[in-house]
Order: sequence, then structure tokens, then C-alpha cells
Amino acid sequence: MAGIELCKCCLRENEEEVADQWCNDCSEAVCQNCGKAHRRFAVAHHVILFTDAPASRKIIPKQCILHENKKLILFCVGHDKLICHACLSENHGKCKNMLEIEKAANGIKGSATINDMKDRMKKMTSVLEKIQIENDQQMSKISKSKESTVDHMK
Repeated sequence: MAGIELCKCCLRENEEEVADQWCNDCSEAVCQNCGKAHRRFAVAHHVILFTDAPASRKIIPKQCILHENKKLILFCVGHDKLICHACLSENHGKCKNMLEIEKAANGIKGSATINDMKDRMKKMTSVLEKIQIENDQQMSKISKSKESTVDHMK
């Protein structure tokens, strides 16, 4: 996890605390105090340190965006979507190819599509770095030109 991540619970209260833990149940970064509170819930949440959290667990959403507070449980291969129980009964009852989310995620990291995306991102990063260097050079030229013009006007 690169950079500093803020506690999502605190942010909802317009507070900024640095997160150092991960709640697997909420799929949220939490600070030490909120992590402690999560472990006190009637059904204790599984909170671990960032350093112990696998990267794949942090990117898989847990809540359905169509059905608030419904946990995502399956991946519908035919529709290429993560779904909850409500989605399953409403729109995916006839779908044949369903996988558990973790099983669907296995092998994704090494897939040709992901590798291609990584290569394209490296190329884009390189291009952006070159643009930044050119931009810095142009800004330097403009600054020198400005100084020269101001000196000439004196």
C-alpha cells in the first residue's frame, strides 16, 4: 500500500486519522481506535494490520452497490459482475456459471490482460515522465525569459 491512507470511519465524521489497519468485513482502512471499536462489535470484525493484509483483499468490494448493506457473495461469469443474494434472485437466477469471489479472483494477476495492462501503464508512465520533464524545461525557459524581459525594461 503506497502512501498514507486515512481511516474511512473517521472520514465519515469529517475527521482525519491515519489508518494502520484493515477491516476485512467492511473492506475499509481503519485507524487504531476504530480498529479497536470494530473488534468490540457484537459480531466482532476481523481487523488486521496493513502489513498483514494481502493486497487482493483490499481491492475486492464487499457491499453491493445496487442493494445497500448486502454483502457480495458470488461472481456471475456470464454477466462479468459481482453479485449479492438479492442480485442473484432478481437478475441472475437463470445464470449457470457462478463462482465464489475468491476463486474468480485467482489467476487474475498473471492473466495476459493484466500483464498487457501493466505494460501499457509502464509506457504511459514513461510518457508522462517525459512530458513532465519537458514541462519543467518550458517553465524554466519562461521564467528566464520573464526575468530577462523585466531586466531589459528597467
